[in-house]
Amino acid sequence: MKKTKRSNRKPTPGPLPSFWGHLHLVPSFCSLFSCLSAFMPLFLLSGSLGSGQLLSSDKVLFGGEQSFLVDGVYYSYSLNLNIGLLIGLQCFALSALAFFLSKGSIKLSAIGIGLALVGEILFACGPLLLNLSSPSLVLSDIHFGPGAGLLVFFGGLGILVGGLYLAKLIVQKARKNKMDDLKKR
Repeated sequence: MKKTKRSNRKPTPGPLPSFWGHLHLVPSFCSLFSCLSAFMPLFLLSGSLGSGQLLSSDKVLFGGEQSFLVDGVYYSYSLNLNIGLLIGLQCFALSALAFFLSKGSIKLSAIGIGLALVGEILFACGPLLLNLSSPSLVLSDIHFGPGAGLLVFFGGLGILVGGLYLAKLIVQKARKNKMDDLKKR
């Protein structure tokens, strides 16, 4: 039998599985789903109307008149253009684009996380922004609807996975720099 020589060197890790190479697409799709869920009813209006009435998202974002028939009585609200929520929606769309283009780029991943975070904060403050743009609505009567819930969920998931992807890129770059320093010596 032949004896093999053992070295004291630790084995170097091989390349990452192919899934890790496409991880930047997950936060991109999460941000895209956040944009698409904005077309579901975003907010619920309660109070004098009794049970909650869903406000249509096109009226919430772009303004218009929303009417409800409750117990034979028509309630009508005039909604104005909501710049804050439109900016939040744009932030999610730009975040999806930044994540999609960020294949291995630390800067674009950080920009994508920042944009998604701004969109998340703006939609989390959605009832306040809706009250500021349409003062006829009482703040205590505005609640999150199914669209806003999905939007905040997918936005948060995109931020989480984008942060993991950014951490992976930073660790990879630090390892590469360390290996380059060792080769120079």
